[in-house]
Amino acid sequence: MISTTRIFRPQLLASASLALLVLAATPAMAQSQAAAEEDSGEILVTARRNSERLIDVPATISVVTAETLAATGTFRSQEILQLTPGVTIVSGSAEAGDTQINIRGLNGARDAESSVALVVDGILKTNTAQLNQVQGTLRQVEVLKGPQGAIYGRNAAAGAIVMTTVKPGDVLEGAFRANYGELATGQAFGYVAGPISDGVGFVLSANYQTTDGFWRNEFLGNAKVVDDQENYGIDGRIVAKLGDATTLDVKSRYAKLSGASINFNASFHLPNFAAVNPAFYENVNAREFRYYGNIRPTNEQETFELSARVEHDFGAGKLSAWALYSDVDQLLTADGTSADFARYISNINNPTSQAVNNQCFATTAQLRGFPLAAPTFIGQIPVPFIFAPANGSTFGAYSPTTCDGTQLQTRQQKDISAEIRYASTLDGPINWSVGLYYLNIDRETGVSLGADLGRGVSRTLYNAPGSSNPTSQLFNDRFRTDVYAAFGSLDWKPVEQFTIGLALRYDIERRRAENLVPFVADPITGGPINPGQAGGPIPPAANTFKQLQPKITLSYKVNDDTNLFANWGVGFKAGGFNNQGSAAIVNNNFNNGRVPGTINAGVTINDQYRLERSSAFEAGIKGNLFDGRRRLWSAARGVEHRQGRSVGCRTEPECQDR
Repeated sequence: MISTTRIFRPQLLASASLALLVLAATPAMAQSQAAAEEDSGEILVTARRNSERLIDVPATISVVTAETLAATGTFRSQEILQLTPGVTIVSGSAEAGDTQINIRGLNGARDAESSVALVVDGILKTNTAQLNQVQGTLRQVEVLKGPQGAIYGRNAAAGAIVMTTVKPGDVLEGAFRANYGELATGQAFGYVAGPISDGVGFVLSANYQTTDGFWRNEFLGNAKVVDDQENYGIDGRIVAKLGDATTLDVKSRYAKLSGASINFNASFHLPNFAAVNPAFYENVNAREFRYYGNIRPTNEQETFELSARVEHDFGAGKLSAWALYSDVDQLLTADGTSADFARYISNINNPTSQAVNNQCFATTAQLRGFPLAAPTFIGQIPVPFIFAPANGSTFGAYSPTTCDGTQLQTRQQKDISAEIRYASTLDGPINWSVGLYYLNIDRETGVSLGADLGRGVSRTLYNAPGSSNPTSQLFNDRFRTDVYAAFGSLDWKPVEQFTIGLALRYDIERRRAENLVPFVADPITGGPINPGQAGGPIPPAANTFKQLQPKITLSYKVNDDTNLFANWGVGFKAGGFNNQGSAAIVNNNFNNGRVPGTINAGVTINDQYRLERSSAFEAGIKGNLFDGRRRLWSAARGVEHRQGRSVGCRTEPECQDR
C-alpha cells in the first residue's frame, strides 16, 4: 500500500502591499538589497563565515537576494527553496514540522534529523521543525550545496541554508505586505525597525497565514478539515553597541500553529492481488483523491526561541560567541491506518475487546452503499480478506470505519547550544580561525495507537482499558544528546591569484535513549502494549558517535571577474535510536504475518541506526560576461554517501565505563 499526499498552492485573487517609511528616504526592502550588494553590483555572501564576493567563493552557492524575496513575496523555506535549482523540499505532508530537503541526492527522512544545516544570523538551529518556520525579516538567503560540516557544523552533510535578517539602522523604517485568495487563503507580513537610543536599535516583525485548505472530508459533511491551517509568529531583535569594538545581538521568537495533519490518501500497489481485484494494483497517478476519515485530524505546534550573540573586534581578528535556547512542542491526532491488519478485530473475551468489536461491526455495517474508493468492499465479516478470503472485507486507510483505530503523536524538544569562535582578518596571505561548539538536546516522543469507540482521540499517550479511547500500542521514549566539537580553518595565498584552504571539524556526539512505556498489557491482543517489551521492560540504550570532517578548497583567480575553483569535503550525521520496539512491530506485522506465508515483505529495521557519512567534490569556473551583465557558472561534481560503523554500548553502566 502506498500513501500519497498532494501539495497545492492556491491562486491568489487579490493582494495589497504597503511600505511604511518614517524619517527614511528609501524603502526598507531597497535598503536591504543595497546592503547585500557592493556598489559595483556584486553580491556579498557569508558562505565561509566572512563577507566576500559571491564570485570569489570556491563553491556552488545559490543566492536569493532581498530584491527577489520582495518581488516573489516569499518568506518561508518551502517557497525560497523552490527558487533554488538542484534543491527540492517536501513540507507539511504529515504535520507542520515534517520537512525533508534534498540536495544533490542526499535526503532526510520524516521525523529524523535533517541533512541540511539551518544558520540564521550566524546561529545554527538544531530542530528540524524550524526549517520551514518564518525566521524574521529576511535580507538574503544563501544555499550551499555539498558537505558543509567543517564550516557550519552539525547535520550539514548535504549542505547548508544560511539566512540573514534585517538589522536596525539609524532611521525608523518598516514595511507591510498582505495577500488574500480563494479557499480563504491569506497571509500578512510586516516589520518595523529603527533606533532606540544612541548605539541601540530594534527590529520587530510579525507574520500571519491562514487557509481553509483544498480538500474536503466527505464523511464529515464536506468539512474543511483535511489541510486547513492557521499560524502566526512574532520576532524581536535588539542590537546594541557596547563600545567601539563590541556588539551585542539579542533575538527572541514565538510562533504558534494549528490545523490538520496526515494529509494522506492511500493507494494499493500489490501486483499479486491484482487477480482478486485490479484496484489492488492501481496507478497512483490516476487515483481520484477523496477523503472519508471519521476522525477530524489536528496538528499543533508551539515554538519559543531566545538567543544572544556578541562580537568583539581586536583589529587583527574578531571574537564571536553565541548561545541559543529553543523549545518546540508538537502534537497531532488523526485516524488510524491499521484496518487491513485486523488489529481492532479481536476474539479475546474481555469487555474492552468486545466493545471494540461491537463498535467495529456497527461502523462497518454503516459503510454499505457509501462511495468508498476502490478496492474497498464489505463482506460478511469485517476481518480483512487476506485473513478470511471467503467472506472477509477490505478497508482503505483513513476510512469511516472505527476498525482502523486512532493515532496520537507528540514531540517535545528543548535545545541549548553555544559556540565561541576567533577568526583573523582577511588582509594577509594567511588567515585562520578556531572555535568550540556545544549542544544539548532533550527530546521526548510518543506514538499512541488507540481503539476508536466513536468518542474522539484522547491527547493522553496512555489511556487505560474502559476509557473512551483505550491505548492498544504505545511508543514513548526520551532521547538525550550531548555534542562537543572543535573546529578550525586555514587559508593560504602563496601568490595573489591562488588560494589553498583547509577546514577541519571533529565531533563527538553522545546519545542516550530511555523507554517510558508502562509495562502493561494491550487490551486488544493481550500482548505487551509495546512489542519490544515481549522479553520484559526495555532497558536504556546509549551510544557515542565520532567523526572528523575535513574540507579542502582550491581557488585560482584568472582575473578579477573569473575564478577557477575546486573543493572536497566530508559530511556527517550521527546515528541514533528509533522509538524502542519499532523493529518488533515491523517484523511482526510485515515479515512474519498473522497467517504464515501471507505477508513476507522483507522489511528490516533496527531500534538503533548507524551514523551517515557523505563525501563530495566539485570543480568549476565562475565568471562574469558582458561587463558583469551575465554570470557564467559551470561545475562538475561527485557525491558518495554511506553508513559507517558505530562503536557503542547498550546500557548506561557500560557507557560510563568507556
